[in-house]
Amino acid sequence: MNLGRRDVRVRFSGQGHRDIAVQLPPEPILFHVVEEDHHGIWVHVGSIQTEESKSEIPVMLLKWEHIATISLDWAEEPGHMFEIVIDRK
Repeated sequence: MNLGRRDVRVRFSGQGHRDIAVQLPPEPILFHVVEEDHHGIWVHVGSIQTEESKSEIPVMLLKWEHIATISLDWAEEPGHMFEIVIDRK
């Protein structure tokens, strides 16, 4: 499943909690995925763009080994929404 351009909820693995040096808010944390690759998911981390940075999108890499689960809402048809959970363990 391609996660690019989707809003996802992330729960971090034990290694992720140890390796990420910043204080994390309560999980799951909602991120907007800009791109997905073999390293992990690149998520949008800023909301304000200046004239100088219009072509730049501030992103952060969440490595696969730092992620325990990713969940997202999915709708094949209007009114038929369900949650998909991807377990990275």
